[in-house]
Amino acid sequence: TKNGTLTILSNDADEGTYTIDFTVTVLSNSRNDDDFTVSKRSSRSHVQDGEEFEYVIRVENRGNTTQDVDISDTISDGRGTIEGDNGAKLEYVGRLRVRGADYRGDIDRRSGITLRDVEPGDDVKITYTVKAVNPSDVAIQIRNEVELDTGDYDRDTVIILPHAKTPLPPV
Repeated sequence: TKNGTLTILSNDADEGTYTIDFTVTVLSNSRNDDDFTVSKRSSRSHVQDGEEFEYVIRVENRGNTTQDVDISDTISDGRGTIEGDNGAKLEYVGRLRVRGADYRGDIDRRSGITLRDVEPGDDVKITYTVKAVNPSDVAIQIRNEVELDTGDYDRDTVIILPHAKTPLPPV
């Protein structure tokens, strides 16, 4: 308890100095960025040209404050693609699912996703589908990264196998 002085300036009250008791509570709006972790995994490590597969992003709040978290992904380029060598790429198909928090945005937009009111202990799971494209005749490795506005990040690498060639008929 802290003591303070209050002066009332009003025609309706007796002029004078009054002493009151008050308690000061400091409300913190700060965040501890170390409280949030992110991980990212693909459902497959090797995929064929034309094959669809999923990425799973997990965001955990290990702290003691509830707050919003912004997520950006390599696929958040505004076009929904991740370019690789020799024309290979990952294309965002969609089917975005978020379990464990309300959100706004989409993973393929430049703004990414904002998870709303992630509470202490929450473990949020984000899943989306991509399609592998590899028109070349060699396997191509593509890295996909995710980053939180807290600075925490993770990456996953997928190898897109070459486009299957139709065998020549016997002569």
